[in-house]
Amino acid sequence: MPLITIFQIIIGASLAGMLFIFLRNLPLLAEFKPKPILPERKFFNRIKYNFGKTKTKVGEIFHKFVEKNSHKLRIFILKTDNFLISRIRQAREKKIHFAKINFKKKKKEDYLFRKEENLKKEEIYKEGTATKEKNIKNILSKESKSILAKEKNKEAFLQKSEEEKKTKEEKEIDIQEKKNKFKSKFKNKKRKRRIKK
Repeated sequence: MPLITIFQIIIGASLAGMLFIFLRNLPLLAEFKPKPILPERKFFNRIKYNFGKTKTKVGEIFHKFVEKNSHKLRIFILKTDNFLISRIRQAREKKIHFAKINFKKKKKEDYLFRKEENLKKEEIYKEGTATKEKNIKNILSKESKSILAKEKNKEAFLQKSEEEKKTKEEKEIDIQEKKNKFKSKFKNKKRKRRIKK
C-alpha cells in the first residue's frame, strides 16, 4: 500500500474518534455554565484586555509601516530596474552602431586590399604571359625537334625491319635452293645406282 492511502486512513480514523468524543460529551457542554468573574480579578482582566488591544494596535501600525516602506522600496527597485534596462538598451544600440561602422571599414579595407591584389595579379599575369609565350616557343621548338627525331627514328626502324625481312627471305630462299640441290643430287645418285644394277 502506498503511504498516501495509509495517511488518509489514519486521518479519517482520528476525525471519526474526535467526532465520537464530541457527540458523547455534547449533553455535558449544554449543561455547562460559565463561572462568574470575581470582582478581585476584574482589574487584571482589564489589564489583559487593554494589553491585547495595544498589542493589536501596535501590530497594525507596524504592519502599515512595513507595507508603506515595502511599497516605496519596490518602486525604488523598479525605477533602478528601468534605469538599468535603458542603459543596457543604449549600450546595445551603441554596440550595434560601432559594429556597423567597423563592418563598413572592414568592407572598405577588403575592397582596397582586393583591388591591390587584382592589380598585382594583373602585373604578374602580364609578366607571366610574356614568360609563358617564351616557354611555349621553347617547348614547341623542342617538341618539333623531338617529333622530327621520332619520325627519323621511325623511318630508320622501318628501314631496319624491312632489311631484316629481306635478309630473312634471302636466307630462306638460299636454304630452299640448297635443299633442292641436295635433293636433286640425291635423286641423281639413286638413278645412277639403279641404272648400274
